[in-house]
Amino acid sequence: MYRSPAEPPHADAAHALYDPTTGALYWLQDGQLHHAPAAALPGQVDLTRLGPAPQPDDPDLAGHLRLVEQHLRRHAGTPGPVAVFSGGWLRTADGTYRHGFTGRRVGTRDGYAEFTASPAATAAIVATSSGHTGLPPLGFDDHTLLLHDHGSAAAPRRVVPDRHGRYRIGFGWCWEQIHPDQAATIAR
Repeated sequence: MYRSPAEPPHADAAHALYDPTTGALYWLQDGQLHHAPAAALPGQVDLTRLGPAPQPDDPDLAGHLRLVEQHLRRHAGTPGPVAVFSGGWLRTADGTYRHGFTGRRVGTRDGYAEFTASPAATAAIVATSSGHTGLPPLGFDDHTLLLHDHGSAAAPRRVVPDRHGRYRIGFGWCWEQIHPDQAATIAR
């Protein structure tokens, strides 16, 4: 049912649960329920941001883990609150960012944030990523976002807006959630 982690979750884990009764942290990764003692996690994991686990009616560990897994699976598709995201290529020497983009966290990929962004914020991402060394070119074809792979003759990856008109941003790039005060400009 569960296994111990090969690597603890990042501080920005979208769907982690701290259980104060057992002192453990639980999260879903690759469809599996993972756990670790909270005391064994690196200092960057902010346990105060994580809600308490549901209180089990069944006092045995298996019953408790079933409730934890049900809770995490139920909330796995729930977008996070509106936040500001940026990437390392926009970081300045003083640790602030030239640009930030509002969005709703929808998950992680390779440990980096994935979020949905409005058409205006997505257009700003396209504009600010243009010309950055190491980033594949982005563009639009009508309302479809196009992601071109560097040096590839393959057709670009196409990202269409969801039913709310928002684009899923991630692409395996090093996106991170930042404090709004860290960004010189914020595209909404």
